Amino acid sequence: MPFCPMPKKLSRKLAGCFAIELLFAAGLLAADPDYQAGIAAAGKVKALALEDRRGTLAVFATVEFRLSQSLSDFIAAQVLKAYGVDRAALLLHSEGQGDPLPDDAVAAIGAALGAFEPAVVRSGGGAVSITSPDGHCRATLAADGALAFDRCALGEPVRAPIRVAFQIVDPLHPLQPRGQPVLFSSVQAIALGRQFVVLTVDGARDDARVSAAVRQVLARVGRK
Repeated sequence: MPFCPMPKKLSRKLAGCFAIELLFAAGLLAADPDYQAGIAAAGKVKALALEDRRGTLAVFATVEFRLSQSLSDFIAAQVLKAYGVDRAALLLHSEGQGDPLPDDAVAAIGAALGAFEPAVVRSGGGAVSITSPDGHCRATLAADGALAFDRCALGEPVRAPIRVAFQIVDPLHPLQPRGQPVLFSSVQAIALGRQFVVLTVDGARDDARVSAAVRQVLARVGRK
């Protein structure tokens, strides 16, 4: 809470202090943000990069084109090579059926990683809101990984740390007919503090081994 002197009569300075105190009370300001955040867009891709006090990264990108497993792996490999972001820390979400544009994804992610500023993260209504310390809306992240650059709302403060986990589930029948693609599933979880977790499953879902992988990645990010 900021310190505000108490002059003998109301002044603009005192009124400003009252306004700041009200913002703290409403949950719009945080004195000591736990996170840094960077946002960027390139073509049909929006990206959010978050970093906690320990330097742990989580990167979220929403793309407006088809996103196959092989394309996700290609983008992840390019991001790892260019920026050193581990696969478990990169979550890709597709909201479109357009032609793939992996270069846009890599460019947006790189720009977000280069735009870190102090940020406040709050959880409410099934999403987290990322704002600047003065309450300016920067991004909103849904539990399925969908990203928007508006719609911020009040909520419970989310404290560090970030935890990430990623697991590949091999196909149940590895011997596929010649020419038929090998199908596998990937399970990913990114937790922000204790209040919010993004969980995604790509590929086949109706398999006991996928369910077991979901439990395992959730346990690794502190969720039972």
